[in-house]
Amino acid sequence: MEEKNNGALNEGGEGTGTADTGEEKMELKSRMNRLLTDIRQKLRESNDKIDFAWDKIVSMEEKIRRVETNWVTSFNAVEDGVVIISRDYIIEGINKTGLEYFGVAADEVVGKKCHKVLRGELSVCGDCPLEKCIYTGKVEKVELFDKKLNRYFAVTGSPIYDDNGNVVRFIDTLRDITEVKRKDADLRDYSQKLDKMVLELKEAHEEFLKNEKLSVLGMLAGGVGHELRNPLGAIKNSSYFLNMALSDADGEIKESLGIIEDGIADSETIIRKLDDFASPSPPQMKKIHVGKIVETVLSEYPLPERISLETKIPDGIPLLLTDPAQIAEIFGNIVLNAAQAMPGGGRLEIEARVAGRGRWLETVFTDEGSGIHGKDLRKIFKPLYTTLPRGFGLGLVHSKKLVENNGGYIDVKSEPEKGSVFTVRLPLS
Repeated sequence: MEEKNNGALNEGGEGTGTADTGEEKMELKSRMNRLLTDIRQKLRESNDKIDFAWDKIVSMEEKIRRVETNWVTSFNAVEDGVVIISRDYIIEGINKTGLEYFGVAADEVVGKKCHKVLRGELSVCGDCPLEKCIYTGKVEKVELFDKKLNRYFAVTGSPIYDDNGNVVRFIDTLRDITEVKRKDADLRDYSQKLDKMVLELKEAHEEFLKNEKLSVLGMLAGGVGHELRNPLGAIKNSSYFLNMALSDADGEIKESLGIIEDGIADSETIIRKLDDFASPSPPQMKKIHVGKIVETVLSEYPLPERISLETKIPDGIPLLLTDPAQIAEIFGNIVLNAAQAMPGGGRLEIEARVAGRGRWLETVFTDEGSGIHGKDLRKIFKPLYTTLPRGFGLGLVHSKKLVENNGGYIDVKSEPEKGSVFTVRLPLS
């Protein structure tokens, strides 16, 4: 009833209520249209912005993909093995070369401890350069041998820092240097062989020069001995006749004649040695006990009283098969040298012993003389080399030659101010 009355009043009045409502509706509609238009405009603008942002995102993603592709391509193109490792020794990445080095796939090693999957170690490798990087904060380099791969690697560990300067991961580069090592080893072997060849060539050259020198010395010694023998014979005959003619001469003349005879005997010994050196006789082999040879030598070359002698020659020692006269000459040279090396007195020991599993007999002469310096020790078997004021430098050279002619060899060890040890090794019968 109330609604009808209100409606009636509106209809009975001036009719303004209905008109206002229509205008309001039109205004509302107009506002709604404008609002929708604004919304559509803003949506279009937003869509444009979204499209622009999307295009930028797509472009950025494309750039990221290109950068990632380029990085992966570059990472895998590196000829050295490259491994990215966290501070906890977890592999974060490894390039193609690294995978080929270790014969693994990326999913088999990434995310796992490097020392376990790459080298089969349960704990950090003892030669790991990354441990040093943590403490030094510097690039560390090391060469290591991988027992698992049987190869050598040159490894460089480079630390990577965060914004606070803390090491957070490493770039580990590995270069296979196995072939380089092998070539170095081959080069060293070749160098050693070359050095050996040069040494052998030098020794052969020295031996050639030595033989040439010995040959010339032999010819010279033979000539000198021949030239001296005749005048020495005349002097000897004259001395003999003088002794005959001056048998009643006083003591001073007799002493002078004795000096002449001693000089003649010394000269004959020198000439004999020169002859032996020039053309040594072939050895006349016979079985003999070395003790008899030593006895002969000591009777011919008695030692001065200032020198004590000790011999250690067992009676039951095996016999030598050698030339007794030549061996006596060798022993005599050694005994004389020992006596001359001990002007103030000393001790000489002569010992004979079996060596070389019963094949050799060693006769060892040990003195307490002045010894021989190293630079001289290398020269004592060279012709004309002597440290004695009255020596000719032929005794030991000749002795060495005689020993070798009898199938043996001679050796010497010496220490200055302590003495020398000469060892003559000869074959047993």
